[in-house]
Amino acid sequence: VEQAEEALRFHGFATCRARHHRIGTEAAPKGWLCRIEVPDAEIPRLVELRASVVPALKRLGYANVTIDLDPTTAASFVHSTNAVAFSVDHASTITNSGNFSLTGGGTGTARGAVLLGATNDNQLTNTASGIISTTGAFNDGMAANGSGNTLTNNGRITTAGPNAYGMTAAWGQTNSGQLNNTIVNTGSVSTSGSNARAASILGGSGLINNSGTLSTTGSGTPAAYMQG
Repeated sequence: VEQAEEALRFHGFATCRARHHRIGTEAAPKGWLCRIEVPDAEIPRLVELRASVVPALKRLGYANVTIDLDPTTAASFVHSTNAVAFSVDHASTITNSGNFSLTGGGTGTARGAVLLGATNDNQLTNTASGIISTTGAFNDGMAANGSGNTLTNNGRITTAGPNAYGMTAAWGQTNSGQLNNTIVNTGSVSTSGSNARAASILGGSGLINNSGTLSTTGSGTPAAYMQG
């Protein structure tokens, strides 16, 4: 823990805290998970530095990363500066209970997202108090770009722009051939703009489980889309 906090201070986070938790059981350990805590005002800078902070922590032996965004957290991001607001790589989690937005626009091969699982086996959750909103083309709410990911929305997601998806795995139409991704919605997902989708899965053995509201406005905008 002390080394993790020292790594954070090295990156300029004078006020910080690191906690670690065992993954698996004592009899069958699967490594350690590092949970980072920084002041709300420092979250945008942590996002900007994640490409160097996360590897620094993994060099200490942590196998997984958890990002917990509590109800008091809120921030706005611009695609040209931070196309992805929060991301994890492999077998990690993001839980959002705050209010985050992404503006600007991208392209089909340079999408944006508020929450992203970059590869496999990630768990992304937008809780009942979580609010995710995007404006601009190709800016998605929750996205995953590998196999075995689970995206769960219990709160509110809105996108406004062409080709912008509320929840998507694999990410948009840019990464085909993925398997076993799951989208669960008990909250509300609404999109507006041509070719937008509320929930989209590209790849085999996918599942969309909806007991909430999926709504779309615009031409060529299915509420739920599956291809694989």
